[in-house]
Parts: sequence; structure tokens; C-alpha cells
Amino acid sequence: ESSFVRFAAVGGVATAVNYAVYVVLVRCFDDLWPALAYFCAFCVSIVCNFLLSSYFTFRVRPSARRAVRFPSVLNFLLYVHRFF
Repeated sequence: ESSFVRFAAVGGVATAVNYAVYVVLVRCFDDLWPALAYFCAFCVSIVCNFLLSSYFTFRVRPSARRAVRFPSVLNFLLYVHRFF
């Protein structure tokens, strides 16, 4: 299996985690603002994405250094995607 297939699978799982956490938070906490629920879900999905990307996609051990750089790379990709 190629790294692209693993990368796409991890992205799909992280997206599903994001949506599932958001739905649970919105349904279980009536007073929670939807934007805050989404922010929390996004944070959980980033952690999930980082761990799965490390272990499954790239087959490296996660480290604190990689963890700090990971959201920066995601933000850059989102920025590039927005304008192209």
C-alpha cells in the first residue's frame, strides 16, 4: 500500500473523528456554543491526525518536536488550499 493511500485514510479518519466529537458535544451540552464545540472537535482531530500520521502514514515515532510542527504544516496547507 502506498503512503498516499495511508495519508488519505488518516485524513478520512481524522475528519470522521472531528465530526463525531462535534456532534457529541453539541448534542450533550446544550449551553455549549457551536463554535466552541467545533474548536474542541478540531483540537481532538489534530491530535488523532498527528498520532495516526506518525504511526501509520510515515511510520515514525511521534515526538514533541514533530507535535509542535504538525499544526503549523496543517495551517500552511489550509492557507494554500484557500487561495488555490
